[in-house]
Amino acid sequence: MKIAIIDDERYWIEKTKKEIIKHYNNKKIPQIDVYENEYEYLIKKERYDILFIDVEMPQKNGFSIISESRKYNPNGIYIILTCHNELIREGYIVRAFRYMDKGNLSEEIKEGLEAVDILLKKDRKIELNVIGRGVQIIKLRDILYVETEKHGVIFHTKHGEKRCGMSMNETEKKLDNGCFFRCHKSFIINLDEIEKVEGTIAYMTDGSDLDISKRKIWEFNRLYIQRKYECANG
Repeated sequence: MKIAIIDDERYWIEKTKKEIIKHYNNKKIPQIDVYENEYEYLIKKERYDILFIDVEMPQKNGFSIISESRKYNPNGIYIILTCHNELIREGYIVRAFRYMDKGNLSEEIKEGLEAVDILLKKDRKIELNVIGRGVQIIKLRDILYVETEKHGVIFHTKHGEKRCGMSMNETEKKLDNGCFFRCHKSFIINLDEIEKVEGTIAYMTDGSDLDISKRKIWEFNRLYIQRKYECANG
């Protein structure tokens, strides 16, 4: 993970950096590079996962910096920092992920990075050794659910079934990103792909209905409600 802070004021650089480090306190702290000059960043053409950009830089405004940066860093998550809320509309034009008020920076960064964590987890990819097809890379968000069978598991995805010779326990570890839950000894379910829940049955977006173990129903309901809240506020 690489993060850039682009701001011409040392005070805001240090404050932003401090809040980022605080968020990752119990995790691996990412590489954080700082730029007090926008041209230094643009000339370097370095790719970053997350970029905090001050809207008021000496030569170019933050919106222009984002527009130029997207040419070589299209997948970066761009966050605009400002004291001027009237500029929010321009932030949407350049597709900024968040617009943060410097006057409430601690809370804004905490909420914003929590949303980034959810986004990055959802976009994560995994390698599967698919029987008869070899190694394939799939996005976690494309997995609807996983079902056990006699000699392995079946990944039910948005693009068809993929059979793999691995155990459910191995699969559980591979899918450990907050979106999946082993609701039954035979199923690992993507909480984001549930259409509705009635009693101990989860109805999936592909029309499947999956059993939820009675001994796991309380934990399932708790995680399902929590996940819906995170997605609604992320």
